[in-house]
Amino acid sequence: MKGWIAVVLVSFANAQQIPSDLRVQPDADNELAASLVGTWRLDDGLGKRLGAVGGAPTMQFASDPGVLVRVAPKLARELAKNRVYLAGTMRRGVKKHVFVVTEQAGNPTIVWLPAGGEKAAVDSHKWGASLVQAKHADGDMLFIKAHGNKRGARGYVRESSKSGALVLAAALEDMSRLLVTGKEKEFFKTYMSPELLATKDEQELDAMVDQVRKGHNKVLLRIVRDVAKRKPTLTRKGDYASWSIKVEGVPVDTFQMERVDGRWFIRSR
Repeated sequence: MKGWIAVVLVSFANAQQIPSDLRVQPDADNELAASLVGTWRLDDGLGKRLGAVGGAPTMQFASDPGVLVRVAPKLARELAKNRVYLAGTMRRGVKKHVFVVTEQAGNPTIVWLPAGGEKAAVDSHKWGASLVQAKHADGDMLFIKAHGNKRGARGYVRESSKSGALVLAAALEDMSRLLVTGKEKEFFKTYMSPELLATKDEQELDAMVDQVRKGHNKVLLRIVRDVAKRKPTLTRKGDYASWSIKVEGVPVDTFQMERVDGRWFIRSR
């Protein structure tokens, strides 16, 4: 199927499968649902002040009402008891989860489901959530805490192209750490572009690790440490970063990274 015909057929199929009593009912006055879509970066300073340190470094929320067809019937009936203001996918690390913004006991709540197991799930994860809108969207803050916790919350700030360089610096620091500690396989699984990683099986990854350990580890480390000291050239709204390589003896002249769904990867093209 191609073009608008496929879109119409998929939309029709989704409409047939979503339980009639479970649907998204937006409300512009619901600040959490109205402003949640986007990428959020963990702010340890806020977490320390609020008594909850740690958590996913970044989270990305995307709106997609069609995900409701992936919710198990029992959970769908439970969710339908309260108004659903937003539904879509949430990416935490490399995993994507179905989520909805709803309310429980009058409190704004994010409900999210196990990645890939929505149809089999009989329970869900719940966060109490609060979103503070700043004068400009770049200054928005998101606070979440496990459902039932009376005290303590994790704080996130909205990631924009302006703050992207800060997240990129953290990625380069982590890349260096993995190479120094001999965790080359984790390096590849974490920072190889998703499209390239999808073409590699465990045997191929092991072969790449062997090559790196036979001498390329030091070369990679020199490149990462070199670019970490310098500001990149950012393009396309800050989602692409490139550096000219200034390391003697390195057979490449450019190092590039790409941000996909809020995370940075080494470009494969």
